[in-house]
Amino acid sequence: MPDQIPYIRVFISSPGDVSAERKIALDVIDYFPNRPAFRERVAFRVVAWDKPGAGTAMRGTMTPQEAINRGLPTPSECDIVVVIFWTRMGTPFKDTDGQQYFSGTHWELLDALKSDRPEVLFFRRRGALPVDMNDSKLSQKLEQYQRVEEFFQSDLFYREDGSILRGVNKYDTPDEFRRDFEIFFEEIVTELLERYETDNTKSPPPPNSESENITTITAQKWEGSPFPGLRAFTEKDAPIFFGRGREIDALVDQIANSRFVAVVGASGSGKSSLVSAGLIPRLKANTIEGSADWLYARFTPGGASNPFEALIAALTDTIPVLKIDDPFERDEKIEERTKRVNEKPERLISIVEHALGDLRAHVQLVLFVDQFEELFTLSNAEYISPFLNVLVAIVKSDRLRVIATMRADFYHRAVEHKLLSELLRDGSFPLAMPGLGALLEMITRPAERAGLIFEQDLPERILVDTGDNPGALPLMAYTLDELYHSREDQYLSITMYNALGGVAGAIGKRAEAVYQSLSSDEMIKQAWFKHMFRRLVVIDERGAATRRRVPLDHIEFKDIIFTNIFVEARLLVMDQTYVEVAHEALFYSWERLKKWISETQEDLILLRQVRNAALEWKNKGYPEYLLWPQERLKLVYSMQNNISPNLEVFESEFIRTEFSRIMEKINDPGTDHFERAELGDRLAKIGDHRKGIGLDKNGIPDVVWCKVPAGTVELEDIRNKIKETFQVEQFHISKFVITYKQFKAFLDAEDGYDQVGWWNDLIHESEPGKQMRPTNNHPAETLSWYDAVAFCRWLSHHLGYLVRLPTEAEWVQAATGGDSSNIFPWGEVANTDFARTKDTGIMRTTAVGMYPMGASPVGALDMAGNVWEWCSTQFDNGMTPDVPSEKHKAIRGGAWHRELSFARINFRGSDSMLARYSNYGFRIVRE
Repeated sequence: MPDQIPYIRVFISSPGDVSAERKIALDVIDYFPNRPAFRERVAFRVVAWDKPGAGTAMRGTMTPQEAINRGLPTPSECDIVVVIFWTRMGTPFKDTDGQQYFSGTHWELLDALKSDRPEVLFFRRRGALPVDMNDSKLSQKLEQYQRVEEFFQSDLFYREDGSILRGVNKYDTPDEFRRDFEIFFEEIVTELLERYETDNTKSPPPPNSESENITTITAQKWEGSPFPGLRAFTEKDAPIFFGRGREIDALVDQIANSRFVAVVGASGSGKSSLVSAGLIPRLKANTIEGSADWLYARFTPGGASNPFEALIAALTDTIPVLKIDDPFERDEKIEERTKRVNEKPERLISIVEHALGDLRAHVQLVLFVDQFEELFTLSNAEYISPFLNVLVAIVKSDRLRVIATMRADFYHRAVEHKLLSELLRDGSFPLAMPGLGALLEMITRPAERAGLIFEQDLPERILVDTGDNPGALPLMAYTLDELYHSREDQYLSITMYNALGGVAGAIGKRAEAVYQSLSSDEMIKQAWFKHMFRRLVVIDERGAATRRRVPLDHIEFKDIIFTNIFVEARLLVMDQTYVEVAHEALFYSWERLKKWISETQEDLILLRQVRNAALEWKNKGYPEYLLWPQERLKLVYSMQNNISPNLEVFESEFIRTEFSRIMEKINDPGTDHFERAELGDRLAKIGDHRKGIGLDKNGIPDVVWCKVPAGTVELEDIRNKIKETFQVEQFHISKFVITYKQFKAFLDAEDGYDQVGWWNDLIHESEPGKQMRPTNNHPAETLSWYDAVAFCRWLSHHLGYLVRLPTEAEWVQAATGGDSSNIFPWGEVANTDFARTKDTGIMRTTAVGMYPMGASPVGALDMAGNVWEWCSTQFDNGMTPDVPSEKHKAIRGGAWHRELSFARINFRGSDSMLARYSNYGFRIVRE
């Protein structure tokens, strides 16, 4: 055994076109000391002569003399030398001894081969030079590629007889390089360690100096959980991101050839993690020439009040010249910038290009639009097309790129936009579930990085339970994270795994346990549950559930305590501004939530439809034709009762009842007669809720009474030129004439029209008159005086007090309010707009109360027009109320078939008590 951990020196040599492989090699070496078999047994000193500060657009290598002058180890002084080639040879140079070399890599390789010390690993990527005929440097690249081809045909690799002198490890993709490099590197390190442990070979000592060209790698245990749980991997998590090498390679290739790439996959397939922890770190390693200097702006369309604001905030935080130094001004300036862009979205491209003008020409801006589906689920409809148009325009710029992640079940929404669909045709990157080998890496390698130990067979058990369903990937990640938090020391056991409920049950079991632990009664817990998740869950028209970010200031104080408990359980995520569900896997893994979503799915879909329709109504200037009818609004009110959503002011106005909208129009003097007639009929259809025109809960007519003051009334018999004066005591009169619905209750009641008791001293016809307009809120008509009196007797019985027809004097007192100067119920001036008479051109009755501006001083409606109203008294003497007589009974108020002059208060009419016409009705009084 060596006295100390050996620090094996590794020299990495390559031109600049294999940056991906260089990063992979460093990642493999960085991970190596954390593997259980090598922990505390080995460390590394990685040497590379890349010039610090040389830039990434043209990578350079310092000359051997420079390296020696700096005291850097040469390849021949190292233990392992890794040489990687693809299409470039590098820049030729002449050494101080006058010797000419193809490049620095050429010198480094020859130096390594002249010594017996280092083990040399030689790699070359297969594949032809990627050719872009518009590339200004194409001729230089072709020349470089030809030199590489000639180099590999040289005597360095082949003897004169054509036999192979040196083997070269060839591979097709960076991920294949990783696989081969891991195997070969482990073989060499194992062999070196065996020498140090069994032979007298002296192991390399710890470093005594540091250099920017040397990286010291020792076992570095990952602090905290190496499993993300329900959150996505971030760029900082790259050291524990495994299993997606092939996808990263393919994605890099697609990014290199396209300015728009959308990673499309099922919910939970790892789209965001692939970009954040896989692609971006690879690009920052300069895997595409110059990409190390690119700027990366990540945002989600639903991360602000609108997608443009989210984009502007990301640009502000990313592009140096746009950054806001004073944090107190940040929100205000972002709002101002967003407003300017909203006014003219196409200007955004020129703004960004101008902002990048101070940076080197090869620097590009990458817009990482994460959770792209939020554009369709969380953004207001007015922003969708303009935002998509901006993204389409971006790909025409030489300095901007777009990388988006999108759930596959929203792909159809994206392709509805013609120009975007064309981009998606070539720019879609489908992400499938990782294979078994990749899944095993995701399970075991992060654990090794954190120094965790699995019980034997547990990784395989988790692998089997995860299966190949993309939705199981976040379940697996959450289960592993829960295992970490339940561990005993560093040991992860099968017993713990079973207690969690395995992959299938871990999230649901944990969520339900946390819910049950809330210290309150069930009713309060259920109220919090529904109140929170109706905000956190959005369901589109197809029933797809997605997360919704809720601003913290929208969370009520009473909900904070329970919300924080779910955040601590890593089921919800909260930052300084928002709270959201940690992952959509919770939707289908927690039975309580899954059931609630299923039960409220229609309500949540309807809520989204309401919000979109209300926004369209607002944006188009609140036109009436876009408002929903009552039949549709009934479903909305039911939804409100079920899930109690928080609505914006304009949304609440949008779903205001059609009844209230109709009443506004009825109360508007500018509404014409024909519209009033239609409004009344519409009220009847949707349900006329005005008091005084329908029935109470017991099916008895509901009457609104208007108080009439006592006074003196003078009646004039125009025919006989006789005037009579009557003293009227205070009484109450019905606000409306009796409606068809109210009289029909009398007709239909078991003790109603056919009950002979109501007809004592009256002529009882076997059949009632046939209502010409059988509409509930229209006046009851085609009624004889006898019909009206019998109704009053029946109603008196059910109300418990006497109601009757008004005397003619009482009717006049109610119409004038005691002011004898009133010629009409509304005053002295005739106005055909205030009454339902022949002057309107509508030859039928209308619903009662359609002319509120024609109300009498006591509040009674329709005392002019619509129907003649029976009075209890005789025309010739104004006496004998409710007593049958051979004399005619008085009728008052005019009707729809006569001009306004017949509706004057002083106009008296009469008819036989047996008369039944479609213009005869009645109202009632009580003393």
